Amino acid sequence: MVLGSMAAIMRDRRPAPRRRLGSRGHERSAEQALVVGERPALYRHGLRGAWRWTELDLAVPPGLLKLTVRPRLQAVARALGEIETGDLTFDALFQVQAAPADVARELLGPEVRAALVRMGGVWIVPIEGGIRVARPGGGDMGSRAELLALADALVSGIDAAYVAADRGSRARVGAPFRQALDAHELAIIEAERRGELERLCTAERRSLQMALARVVLGMCSLPALLLLL
Repeated sequence: MVLGSMAAIMRDRRPAPRRRLGSRGHERSAEQALVVGERPALYRHGLRGAWRWTELDLAVPPGLLKLTVRPRLQAVARALGEIETGDLTFDALFQVQAAPADVARELLGPEVRAALVRMGGVWIVPIEGGIRVARPGGGDMGSRAELLALADALVSGIDAAYVAADRGSRARVGAPFRQALDAHELAIIEAERRGELERLCTAERRSLQMALARVVLGMCSLPALLLLL
């Protein structure tokens, strides 16, 4: 998997970016629709709260991959679905939550890991209909090119990651020289991968529900607290 140049991986769908203005008339973000790795994408740079971010939203078919990569300093201690790649430098800097785990490890190959380490502070998070690749900072051409190359390597590498993961599965079932798994073996592996995805999605939904419950509890407790004052 080779990280290509920006010119090779990007095609603009619109000649000019669309700008959003904040409440005081200041520019909040600039958006541009692109095609990255033959998939639709939306490039955006501007302010998110008080911080400037550059981010790219990529369309990924549902059910293929659940992937979160975040700087280790910002991560929670041992999360459900957390995996390690075996790259000591990368694993020390980034926390990865993913399903299916074997596919994610193949996708986060040496070149992708090296790009993430070099760029630093990169977040990859699931969004509705795909993934978001984001990093703090402005939208200069160098930063934009790095982000687009990384995004292209991710979305273009999913199919190859599945193929490589299947090769690893053949080795695990004791048939490394077979061209393909038989139907029974393939069904077992696909069921395991679906189970991983479902468990991670369920855990994320529960985490969101708990966070919302804490917010509601705090709102309900405030009037009672005021009555005691």
